[in-house]
Amino acid sequence: MPKEIPKMKYCHICKQWKPIEEFHRRYAGKDWPRHSGCKACRKISQHNRYIIPKNKRRNRELRNRYNSTEKGKISRMFYGALNRAKKRGMHFGLIREDINNIPIFDPFNEIVWSNGGNGYSKYSASIDVIKPELGYIPTNIYIIPKYLNTMKSNGNARDLYALNLYFEELIDKGLIEPYKPGK
Repeated sequence: MPKEIPKMKYCHICKQWKPIEEFHRRYAGKDWPRHSGCKACRKISQHNRYIIPKNKRRNRELRNRYNSTEKGKISRMFYGALNRAKKRGMHFGLIREDINNIPIFDPFNEIVWSNGGNGYSKYSASIDVIKPELGYIPTNIYIIPKYLNTMKSNGNARDLYALNLYFEELIDKGLIEPYKPGK
């Protein structure tokens, strides 16, 4: 005895019950099974499959153009710092305009205000938090080249000399305490 074909079917895309005729057949010439999405919903999803990649390319071009402007670079630094603060549970007390007023420490004039094309350059500007317990506040951050900020894990003699100059400047300004042996 043949299986009875239902008269209604649930569309998993638009979440509605519709007559079985509004669903495409899965196999040519057979009335059952039918696709899980109705004809109207599948038409929209097929259309979007070809349209969205064009828009993604266009959006990527616009985003890259914006990120190459000064406003885009500052915005990128701001939101990067905001996301790091959220991820680490740190206090975040900056506004976008504060980034323009952050002191820049660049001993060899190497900061490049760009991402270096494919990924980040070691000379890209990065925000350094002086005392992590205070978080991201205007008096607790500097802009330094990325290689100085990541030097904690790998550095050569020239990098360590630059880092030494950086810490001497922070000590001179009273932002950090000098190391005292025996404490």
